[in-house]
Amino acid sequence: MMKAIAQQHWDSWFDLPVPALNDMTPREASKTSEGRDLLESLLLYYESRDDDSSDDPFKPNIPALRRELSLK
Repeated sequence: MMKAIAQQHWDSWFDLPVPALNDMTPREASKTSEGRDLLESLLLYYESRDDDSSDDPFKPNIPALRRELSLK
């Protein structure tokens, strides 16, 4: 059940305003140079908070987020 909730969170994350992205959605941010810079910073922050706990269902899949947003 937790995996399903986590998947739903990350699926909807792309279309929710994020304060760290100046209240843009990740999809909106991915369309501008400034937004991509903010996204990169946010994803790097997520990576830095990674505790290598592979059993955490809410741990973001950074490569999948990058692919969805067409980031390097």
